[in-house]
Amino acid sequence: MCIDVEGHELPILRAFPFERVRPAITIFEAWHMDDATRATLRDVLDPKGLQLFFLGEDGYAVDRDDFVRTGLLRELEEYPPVISRILASP
Repeated sequence: MCIDVEGHELPILRAFPFERVRPAITIFEAWHMDDATRATLRDVLDPKGLQLFFLGEDGYAVDRDDFVRTGLLRELEEYPPVISRILASP
């Protein structure tokens, strides 16, 4: 699922029924989020069983039990120059 709501990600993600609808991955813009907003988002998504990653200008929420996706995102999070090049390529 991709969310593009121009700065309103937190209320949308807070209200989304992840208990009933479980996207494999949720992607949203995060370039405008400060550390406090990111921490609040983690606090909101953690009880829903989601792990949060920030890569480049985007945020990714993945079921914490999805070891393939969480593993891949964890690896990419450790190598920001690589993900920046991937995201910048046409």
